[in-house]
Amino acid sequence: ICEEAPLLSNPIIIKGQTRGGGISSGRTISRPTASIGTGAVVPGTKIALTCSVPGAKIFYTTDGSVPTEASIPYREPIEITEDTTIKFIAVAGTGKSAVQTEVYRIKTAAVKLKKNAEEIRYIKADKPMFHPDEAMPRYEIVEAILLLFDVEDVGTVCDFTDVAEGYKDAVSLLAGAGLIKGYPDKTFQGEKGITRAEFVQIFSGILKEEETKKEEAFSDIAGHWCEENIKHFTRLGYIKGYPDKTFRPDEIVTRAEAVTMLNRFAGKPAKDAGKKCFADVNDSHWAYKDIYAAVQEQKE
Repeated sequence: ICEEAPLLSNPIIIKGQTRGGGISSGRTISRPTASIGTGAVVPGTKIALTCSVPGAKIFYTTDGSVPTEASIPYREPIEITEDTTIKFIAVAGTGKSAVQTEVYRIKTAAVKLKKNAEEIRYIKADKPMFHPDEAMPRYEIVEAILLLFDVEDVGTVCDFTDVAEGYKDAVSLLAGAGLIKGYPDKTFQGEKGITRAEFVQIFSGILKEEETKKEEAFSDIAGHWCEENIKHFTRLGYIKGYPDKTFRPDEIVTRAEAVTMLNRFAGKPAKDAGKKCFADVNDSHWAYKDIYAAVQEQKE
């Protein structure tokens, strides 16, 4: 924000007219500027707005409307987390600038399934238990994604306040690619599970294939924020619901459910273990073959 003008300040130039210490009524003053101009930016980029007119205040909008003195007053850099158009003006006394517009789009990271993904074992488990019905933590999902997919680094630095040291690079990489998000309080909560809808949302940014299957009708997703992505993934054959024709989008995704979906994403065939390796997963478990196809490490 511009510094306040001192008394008897140096003359201000207003469209070629020089006046000392003030601004003529109704005159147009210099436009404010943005620290980064129109273009592609990584998520989390902060845009500073400044002006050259002493004492000027800046007002802006991000909803496409024309800014006025009743719009949002600029006080701190604006963080870009999605495609955004900023329109802003400077006001000093009775003088006002023309509207300045900057358009930002989120840089899209290249994400590709690894060529040998169907052979990769990506989930860890400690004998004697796999815990198939427990939540799959966000950290474990991050690890699985990076083992199965090549993700372009677009240069975003992780600014979550609670990410464990060993996960910072991985979380930053996926956050920069727009695949994962944190919470409004700037935390990531890596030990926390995610819902079935959130799980689908993550991979909707990765898997953009042509639909080949008939859509499965779920009775509980109408009007849900993730409805269209859920429908898209069922048409791709990646996800299935429950016998009662529900998808239960707001229930926490379990380790068994996550592994089953990840195997479909990776084209990984189910595999018979040939022997019982976990006390809580035997050959009668519905995800038995998928779990054994994905288990990366089994510690005694």
